[in-house]
Amino acid sequence: MTEGICKKCGKRIPIPDEISEFACMYCGSKLTKADILIGVTSDPDKAESLFASVTERIAGCVLDQRDIVNEFTREDYAASFKRYMKNCFRVFDDLNSAAMLNPDKRTEYVRAAADRLISDLEADWQSDPRWKSKKGRKAMIDRDKLVIALYLVPMNGKLGFGIADEFNTYLQAQWMKKYPKSPFYIGDYDKITDSYYSRLRCWITTAVCRSQGKPDDCDELNALRRYRDGWLSQTEQGRELIREYYRTAPRLTACMEVTGFDYDKLYKMYILPCMQDISAGKYESCRDKYVEMVTKLTAKYPIFGM
Repeated sequence: MTEGICKKCGKRIPIPDEISEFACMYCGSKLTKADILIGVTSDPDKAESLFASVTERIAGCVLDQRDIVNEFTREDYAASFKRYMKNCFRVFDDLNSAAMLNPDKRTEYVRAAADRLISDLEADWQSDPRWKSKKGRKAMIDRDKLVIALYLVPMNGKLGFGIADEFNTYLQAQWMKKYPKSPFYIGDYDKITDSYYSRLRCWITTAVCRSQGKPDDCDELNALRRYRDGWLSQTEQGRELIREYYRTAPRLTACMEVTGFDYDKLYKMYILPCMQDISAGKYESCRDKYVEMVTKLTAKYPIFGM
């Protein structure tokens, strides 16, 4: 029998030597021996030292990384995400180690680190002259939210830290409590990249239709693809709109998915009216609605103005 620490919940559990797969008796996670820390003993003093260091550095994973959202593009996201992990993973590795070395304070460490991240961001915002205006406050909050939603939270999930789910869930809950008008939702790297590299190339309508449980060959998607590949592609203006859509829509859709969006409202305001225009042969009207939709959507996200 071997004793180790479950990386998922931080509890010390016995592991029979003769089995390779098992479940944690505390959190129920299905584990292999690779998911267990062997030979780690409790060390509260070292845990406190690591945690103190984490609280000093954690805000840097946003404050020092703000420019990275400029690289949230189809071409650059994978490389920028890799660089972000290189710059910031050690902070969360140390937080995870602190939780392992003092399991009794695991939840306290995780929550205090998330609270410190938010409080340090707030202190930085309030020191900026733009904080005095409503528009300035919103822009600063939304900018840092995107660093968290597109990089910090997905990094935790991708690296599989034992504290990742607990930290991400608590951080998101506290953020929503403080800033309900600027929400973010817990996403992951694979889903974000999937939205970028979809071969269907009708990203916004696809996101709207999927939110309604409709398949990729639903009437709306088929009709708008025919419109795009038919009437819209016959003029240089239309072809430029299509090219711009390919540049903008994947990035925009990913932002919408991690920050939450009222897809039903978008459907009623733009997708359904465009369908009606196409059916009536009002192709210019459909094009104008598309331009209005993209213009209003990009205005919601500060990275499109950077």
